[in-house]
Amino acid sequence: MPSLRVLKKAGTTNERLREFFSADCPKVEDYEEGADSGKYKQRKKDYDNRIKFQDRINSRLIEGITFGLKNYQFYSAVDLAWEPPPLAKGLFPLILYAQGKLDLGACVNQLTELKCADQFVVKDDKGKITGIDLPKFFEVSVNLVRSMITRRLAAQSNKYNNLFPYYKYESRSTSQVGKLRADIISQRMDIAADQFDYRHHDTQVYRDGLMYGTSVDFIRASWEKDIQWEAVAKAPEDKSTDFTVKDVCTLEGLGWMNPHPTRTYYDNASPISSIASETSDMSTAP
Repeated sequence: MPSLRVLKKAGTTNERLREFFSADCPKVEDYEEGADSGKYKQRKKDYDNRIKFQDRINSRLIEGITFGLKNYQFYSAVDLAWEPPPLAKGLFPLILYAQGKLDLGACVNQLTELKCADQFVVKDDKGKITGIDLPKFFEVSVNLVRSMITRRLAAQSNKYNNLFPYYKYESRSTSQVGKLRADIISQRMDIAADQFDYRHHDTQVYRDGLMYGTSVDFIRASWEKDIQWEAVAKAPEDKSTDFTVKDVCTLEGLGWMNPHPTRTYYDNASPISSIASETSDMSTAP
């Protein structure tokens, strides 16, 4: 893992990265020494490299959009198979009528409101309602895709969601200090897991992996911190409406997002598993 202090000393910081990707084409007349100015050469170099990276990122985006447009039907088929068929509203009055919970008149009224009375209401030659046609008691639709994935997902998520702390770190050092540090970071990560709801989020990641074969999880930001204001009475015995405001940190840590596969763009020449690999070829890395 790279050292942040070394990166800062080498000039590789967020500020430098922002300066690089916002570099515009410099004008020679803006520099006293003209094209021989060191600042002009550095700015020109940043601009040229920015265009190269911009073209490369743009090509990845175009390739990803094209891939999504070509293969969306496969993912939409999976999404459709995951969603269970809706229970027709017209079945509810029929079920209640068959169970004896609705009389004939009430069942006819409900079917009329649902605009499907002509399909089930039986009338004689004079137009008098004689009964309800029940070709079947009720329908049962079994979604095999959802059943299989739900069962596998339950086994997987139950294995980890009941872990407390969620991330338990073990020190490689056998010293008391090393063990104490591992216990502290385990407790701190468990607080973040509760604040950012890692257990629920990871369940969604497992589900996408079972549905689509791959699941990519991104950090939303380098660090997140939410500050709320809390009213504090100036004195415990003071019952007046006068109070002071105190800053309270409600959550702090790393939040994650799990995009749909058709919204994930990466280099198709490099396997998606290499995203989190430190040994991946940087020339083809996503």
